[in-house]
Amino acid sequence: MKILTDLQACQSAPHRERGIGRYALSLAAEMNRLRGESEFRIALNAAIPDTIEAVRAAFPEDADFSIWSGMKRTAWNRCENEQRRVAGGVVRSAALAAKRMDIHHISSFFEGYIDDVVVDIPEVRRTPVAVTLYDLIPLLYQGIYLPDERMRAWYLSRVEALKRADILLAISECTRRDAIEHLGMEPSRVVNISAAADPMFRSCRPHPDAEAALRARYGLNRRILLYTGGIDHRKNTVRLIEAFSRVDPAIRSGVQLAIVCEINGDTEQMLLAQAASMGLASGELVLTGYVSDKDLVTLYNLCEAFVFPSWYEGFGLPVLEAMACGAAVIASDRASVPELVGRSDALFNPFRTDDIAARITEVLTDDGFRRNLREHSLAQARQFSWESSAARAIEAMAEAVQSAAPVVAVAIGGTGDHRPALAYIAPLPPEQTGIADYSGELLPHLAEHYRIVLVTDQTRIEMSAGCPELEVRDLAWFERNGGSFERILYHFGNSPFHGHMFGLLERFGGVVVLHDFYLSGVVSHLHWASKIPGFWSEYLYRSHGYRALIDLASGEDPEELLLRYPCNAPVIENADGVIVHSQHSRELARIFYGEDAASDWSVVPLLKALPERLEKRQSRVELGIPADDFIVCSFGILGDSKLNHRLLEAWQSSSLACNDRCKLIFVGGAHDPVFGAALREQINSGPGSDRVTITGYASADDYSRYLQAADVAVQLRRSSRGETSAALFDCLAHGVPTIVNAHGSMAELAPGSVVSLQDDFESAALTAELEGLYAVPQARERLAEASARYCRENLDPRSIASQYRDAIEHAYLNSPTQSVRDAGVQLARSWGAIDEGDRGLVAEAMAANLPMQLSVKQMLVDVTELTKRDAKSGIQRVVRSIVSWLLKSQPNGYRVEPVYADPNGGYRYAREFCCEFLKLEPMGL
Repeated sequence: MKILTDLQACQSAPHRERGIGRYALSLAAEMNRLRGESEFRIALNAAIPDTIEAVRAAFPEDADFSIWSGMKRTAWNRCENEQRRVAGGVVRSAALAAKRMDIHHISSFFEGYIDDVVVDIPEVRRTPVAVTLYDLIPLLYQGIYLPDERMRAWYLSRVEALKRADILLAISECTRRDAIEHLGMEPSRVVNISAAADPMFRSCRPHPDAEAALRARYGLNRRILLYTGGIDHRKNTVRLIEAFSRVDPAIRSGVQLAIVCEINGDTEQMLLAQAASMGLASGELVLTGYVSDKDLVTLYNLCEAFVFPSWYEGFGLPVLEAMACGAAVIASDRASVPELVGRSDALFNPFRTDDIAARITEVLTDDGFRRNLREHSLAQARQFSWESSAARAIEAMAEAVQSAAPVVAVAIGGTGDHRPALAYIAPLPPEQTGIADYSGELLPHLAEHYRIVLVTDQTRIEMSAGCPELEVRDLAWFERNGGSFERILYHFGNSPFHGHMFGLLERFGGVVVLHDFYLSGVVSHLHWASKIPGFWSEYLYRSHGYRALIDLASGEDPEELLLRYPCNAPVIENADGVIVHSQHSRELARIFYGEDAASDWSVVPLLKALPERLEKRQSRVELGIPADDFIVCSFGILGDSKLNHRLLEAWQSSSLACNDRCKLIFVGGAHDPVFGAALREQINSGPGSDRVTITGYASADDYSRYLQAADVAVQLRRSSRGETSAALFDCLAHGVPTIVNAHGSMAELAPGSVVSLQDDFESAALTAELEGLYAVPQARERLAEASARYCRENLDPRSIASQYRDAIEHAYLNSPTQSVRDAGVQLARSWGAIDEGDRGLVAEAMAANLPMQLSVKQMLVDVTELTKRDAKSGIQRVVRSIVSWLLKSQPNGYRVEPVYADPNGGYRYAREFCCEFLKLEPMGL
């Protein structure tokens, strides 16, 4: 489970130094300690920067922090601007949703009225929310705590939002009951996790010198009846003073009532005046003011008894602190306090002064009672621990995650069709590309899960007879309506067929199927053929940094650059999710972009339906191939990366080359005329050249006939760029015994479904396998059965379509960029009410919180001095040399990025400087 805890309670001006802040910090620290295999992350608001390091210091160095960008200090969330507060909440929700955690925990919800803290629970969210609930005192006693109309409106709006929480973590059983009764929460959604005292509160007799110094510091020269907890109407301090005044003077004369808490001058004078009016002599009431935690521990240990008269507490932490120090505690019998004290004879009615006085008298005069209370305190305090509270909290959150309703897409429009609407953007049949054929096989089955709209400018579409009629829209229509789709699916390949998808993806997002990991071919085509200025250099830079731009400017063979750089990072970053056909593609992502680059990608195998029937004899008749000949075929475009020349070499070295009944057929043509000519020359110079054929481009019918006619297929690869061979799966589906080398995705095929050579195989090994399959027909039969079974069990189109559905839904559910789009929808509702000057702040915060899909490690080099006009000193010349070397060498695993100091604060990327420094064409970034 992945838990994200919002610790703004430790940044909040009203609470960070008080009980709520201390509770939140202690609970979070223990949850972090108990996380085990779970992920525990702490979220803090960058808009309150002076508090961040203090919170960090309270955790181990390995604690995981997420600092999200709230609004700059412009009274953004203050009570006088409701729209700012709402917008701030949307920004926060988007920032945290982008972290892709299983549950969000808010450590204190009633925050943000007078400071820059932002908390909210969106009405529509993808992640369950847990909230620590301390109490509902202002709701229960509105006349006392909500006298101001604006404050009341704000608090009540917070109460309504609180009801949206998936789980409330109440700090006492009393608070739990209040949430159930007054919020109408289901009992199962409110869990008592209790609380604990800080370990510093413990029984320890102070050194006599320390005791004397403390007593002198606060004017304490008698036995101490201690109270701490604040001056507040419900704290009942006035009645406590009155009750103390009613204790027999003979008992009282040797005792001082010490009220320990921060107190302003007016309140101090008021309490002293009341004490005098009630007959207390000077020195009988001591108002210490603020005391340090160290002194408070000493006072708990020194006091004769601790009295707590509050008539309402969410928990009553001072009671537990006093008990943990072994103090004799007497307290109110209301709200949560009895839960802590744990014995009725130590309680009193806080509204009856005489009852309080009687209990004070008893504890001061009855040595046995007092001693018994002290023993009980130590035992009772051990029942409360942060470990127990944190364990309960984690367990409650796990149950909330388990029972959270899944996010289900709702179809647009009023059709009554509950399938989500999906825009499908890909080449379609009859375009001469394998992805078009692939779409033709996938769409009939994908339509069972989605209401599909085909987005294309093709003038002709030829779907199979089994495909339902699908709505077709052109690109111009999609440009106007793309934002209304719940799901968008792009099929990206490395050819010009996909050039229009880059802009659509950047604007509308969606899930990307990377049929080819490398997109350098289509990217360079858009630059050179489609005349999009700077497209090639921009994608090189964004994907691979300055090293790639230096190579581009060097005049190096463009074909080498296409093979070296995938050039796909912007596509990955703009995608809500990525689907690939092999683990090999994920491995390439890790090589180019870091260990976590493909951690959330889905692997969906290439689909392939088994042909309805095989007509081997008829196909051979139609192709003019004798029925008894042994036919070895290689399918697909010829080229150096397909190792067709290595197959020919192995063939010519085999006995098959001299056998009149054996033929080798390359089914396909060469795009590279140089390679094609070299292959033909190799054929003509070897044995049996009249039985080696290159068919050139084969029609779909002829391609199928060759698949049915072949006895053996050989499909080899090198320099894989993440593609998956459709031709290979055609062979398997047709039951053609197939030889491959274990390169790229072909290494992932099930053992026994193919004959697998080593990746860097010897020609003799291929020769031996060809001769073995020719000599042993039974081996061919076993392979044919195994390959067809592999397709049937792993590549069935209906099953693959279901995997697509799961991958698409997972992507949209977990997409970090989707949270930003959700926020945009929410912000649009109140955009008109937000001051125009504030809209920029919203945009800045949203941009700052946008997640990086590819978090490649960066080496930031400060070149501020080099950006100055007079950067000509000796040191600066040395620095220029160092920067030049770093940019050109790009240390392994790092992307070198020069930066410069902004006069207004912070740093900026020095991209214009780098282009000039490296003598590159400006990129416009």
